[in-house]
Amino acid sequence: MRFALEKVIQNETKNGTPIVNESELEPFIEGLHGDLRRGITELQAAVSGKTSLLKQSQSLLEPYEKIIQMVENNEYDNANKEVHNLLYQAVDMKTVCVNLHDVVVGLDVQHTTKFKLLRVIGEAEWRSSNMTPKVLASWMIGQMI
Repeated sequence: MRFALEKVIQNETKNGTPIVNESELEPFIEGLHGDLRRGITELQAAVSGKTSLLKQSQSLLEPYEKIIQMVENNEYDNANKEVHNLLYQAVDMKTVCVNLHDVVVGLDVQHTTKFKLLRVIGEAEWRSSNMTPKVLASWMIGQMI
């Protein structure tokens, strides 16, 4: 994946000036979780929006941070709606779970709270190949109560 993205960056480099900061490439790739198409799309968005890859990567997690914030504030109906909105935008449940995981791992909360959320997210990811996404999303938020 790194090779493919570096090739795109190399082809897009203008006048010898790189379009992205090399130090931001590794965290950017890690945040893609193997999704090369998404990487190319986000790379294009960063370049056209003149934002850094790091900032672009962080913006990808904003909807998931919002969902976890709603769960922390006991706004479960709103959190459920936000997850369903992601599904309606063609985000698959595995991606939802991976991104929620990344947000929860970085939370500064009690370990019991963090691991409860991670257990639910992990189980939802495991179930994602066998359950209807809409039902699974509601189940997942319900388990976070």
